[in-house]
Amino acid sequence: MFENINEVAILVSAIFAVALGNIWYSPMLFGNTWAKITGGQPTGNQEDSKELFYTAVKGILVYIVVFFILSKFISTGNENGTISQFGFLCTLIIFLWAHILTPVIWEKKPFSYFLLHAGYFAIALLGGFGIISYWPW
Repeated sequence: MFENINEVAILVSAIFAVALGNIWYSPMLFGNTWAKITGGQPTGNQEDSKELFYTAVKGILVYIVVFFILSKFISTGNENGTISQFGFLCTLIIFLWAHILTPVIWEKKPFSYFLLHAGYFAIALLGGFGIISYWPW
């Protein structure tokens, strides 16, 4: 059942996604835009560092599950009539984008909220897809 799953590639993909998120939402890239949209601003004190660490660990665990599912689709390929790997990835990205678009529609968040998060998820998932697909076995 799990013989075609590379656990190291899944872990590296999860770490990549969280590291990308730390850079994406930092002041270096889109952190100031994110703070303006959400009204949040990290204070930079010691408690925020601990909170950030625990959030990163939780993020890695979530992405391990996501990339495990993605790797299962990658390993099965088109066997038994399953959808293609890239088709599954596109479906996953569209699903996440629809989920992110919900606050824009119902909570009247600005469209830049959607663009900010959708861009991150697309790059994180495409990066993880690439890592899992081309990781040397």
